[in-house]
Amino acid sequence: MEKNLEWFEDIFPGIDGLRKEVTEYYPRESKAVDIFKGQQEEPTLTLEESTERLRNQIERAGLQDRLLTEDNTPESAVGGRTIPAPPATTATTALPENLGPQEQTDTLPKTQRLDHSVTGDDPQGSGQRANEESSVKETTKPKLTRKKWYSEPVQQRSKTRSGRIIRTVQRWAGAAISGKVNLDWEPQSFDEAMHRPDSLEWSKAIENELNAHKINKSFSLVELPEKATALASEWVFKVKRSKTENGELQNKYKARLVIRGDLQPGTDLETYAPVAKLATFRLFITTVAVKDLELHQMDVKAAFLFATVKEEVYMSIPKGYDQRIPQRIRQPGLRINKALYGLRQSPRAWNSDIDDTLKELGYSASQNDGSLYFHRKDSSLILLYVDDLLIAAKTVKDISKIKEKLKAKYEMTDLNEAKTFLGVSIERDRVKHTVKLHQQLAIDALLARYEMSDCNPVKTPLRTNLSAEEGTPLTGTAIVWYQQLIGQFMYLMVCTRPDLAFTVGRLAKYNASPKEGHAEAAKRVLRYLKGSKDLGIQLGGNPVELQGFSDSDWAGDEDDRESTGGHIWFYAGGPIVWKSKKQTIVADGTWHAEYIAASEATKDLVWSKRLATDLGLRSSVIPPLYIDNSAAEQLIANPKHHNRTKHVDVRYHMVRDLYNRKELSVKRVASEDNPADILTKPLPKIKHWKHLTAIQIR
Repeated sequence: MEKNLEWFEDIFPGIDGLRKEVTEYYPRESKAVDIFKGQQEEPTLTLEESTERLRNQIERAGLQDRLLTEDNTPESAVGGRTIPAPPATTATTALPENLGPQEQTDTLPKTQRLDHSVTGDDPQGSGQRANEESSVKETTKPKLTRKKWYSEPVQQRSKTRSGRIIRTVQRWAGAAISGKVNLDWEPQSFDEAMHRPDSLEWSKAIENELNAHKINKSFSLVELPEKATALASEWVFKVKRSKTENGELQNKYKARLVIRGDLQPGTDLETYAPVAKLATFRLFITTVAVKDLELHQMDVKAAFLFATVKEEVYMSIPKGYDQRIPQRIRQPGLRINKALYGLRQSPRAWNSDIDDTLKELGYSASQNDGSLYFHRKDSSLILLYVDDLLIAAKTVKDISKIKEKLKAKYEMTDLNEAKTFLGVSIERDRVKHTVKLHQQLAIDALLARYEMSDCNPVKTPLRTNLSAEEGTPLTGTAIVWYQQLIGQFMYLMVCTRPDLAFTVGRLAKYNASPKEGHAEAAKRVLRYLKGSKDLGIQLGGNPVELQGFSDSDWAGDEDDRESTGGHIWFYAGGPIVWKSKKQTIVADGTWHAEYIAASEATKDLVWSKRLATDLGLRSSVIPPLYIDNSAAEQLIANPKHHNRTKHVDVRYHMVRDLYNRKELSVKRVASEDNPADILTKPLPKIKHWKHLTAIQIR
């Protein structure tokens, strides 16, 4: 126990925090805190001495076999030297062969576990150890196998509290030895944030969050009523990355105190709150480009805290809470006054508050997206995404007036001209009336997270013959890793990368039971992103109004022979809405699959036209939909019913109805020139990049 605490102290500076951890994570050994008494400050060590000391402490803690070098040998480089691997055999208690490393650790006696070890330096335990060693058999250490590239690189969480802190220590010790500290991983708990190399930044973020609560009177210190339940609280940490005007990378550390609303009783709460659709964001930016409007951004500080909670809710005292608790309060707790993050009703309470404020300022909410607000008199626009606002107006003076009115009600951060929104970088060319949206920073962070920053790029995101049977099934954390990676691809796709739509849909199909071949396919997407990370969609710069393309790949899925349909709509030359969707029925011919795809495309057409009207974009022509199948075109234009078409479901005839009401026109396009083809199947390199240019990815 004492040796482990010495090791903790070397890795985690700050004796006060360590004393607290010892008591919390090792309650039975809380008396061990006495080892800190009378400790004197040590002289400052050189880098070489510090490295040597760290190496020795890790050896004594028995962790050198868990810190692997790149060649997967159980040793780590330290200043040109290595930590020697443990001997091939060691005296241990015989364990069942079918147990994993963690299960084997759990079966050991307390005296042999990592957190209760008796080391060879302890003279009091030497005699007992000699007797124990004579009574145990020699067993070979489990062979260290090569770690799969898709295994979770860090962030493996133990089921026990002591296990979590030991894992935290292990990975930061490994980072200290190798010299590679990856701060792209946000801390997962208050304790981890306080013990990282960047703990000072997190301390400031926590202090800012608590000060905001004090100023806003978000909660009050009270004695809990007799039958009241205090909900638990947690800290959530996030690093927001952006570029300054000089092009330098800037990190903003944010800490949020959240309440465990998932433990909140009651199911009759109103919880719905809208957020802006990403298609709305793209059409909003298109409007800014076409009309050459000024575009600024604002952020509401601690937005939820401006809304009031009507229900009676209590929270336990969070870590880091520095207010003195009077002795008269026997059961302290916090009475929630404002819409604290995590409460089920908080998002709706905040959205109702900001909605009322904007309507008082003369704005109307769009019926097609409740997060889009337009002013009929001065033609200004506001797009709301939770607590982030994009403000567009004809002049900077008009925007300044709007900002002053909002600052009178809320505490806000003025970000001036919009450069980044929802992780999407905004680059304007006001001469050409275009805006480029890209996610290069997000892609760089993604590649770094999965250690693929130096990978070899490829030209296409997916090979052509991916199927359900792709080798050995993944297990454990590898499945979680795969699912998380697909989710990250999906966010890139829905924001700025329509070229990933089919690939993401196909890989997501195997989320429940991915295999090694699917993991390799996901790795290929990372390699594709490596070579195309600077690409994004270009909006505006073209007088052409709304136009769309649809396509399908009939029976293209070899697993079930269902078709994949895709469509994309453009306004002013830039992509606004796109979709790659597997059809829910088996089409009996190419015409049938194309007809279904065209009908799906019309749904987005109707919505886009209405939203464009709210934004002041008037359409002077009937929007054309381009398809590459003559039979489907004839079925839309000529409502015939015969043996080959009588089975088509009525819901797919929406495209015919819009055509008859002259809200849509249908035109032919050659198959090789249909850019929607990129949404329905994996394409060879030349064709892929041809369509990439056609859908305005630059």
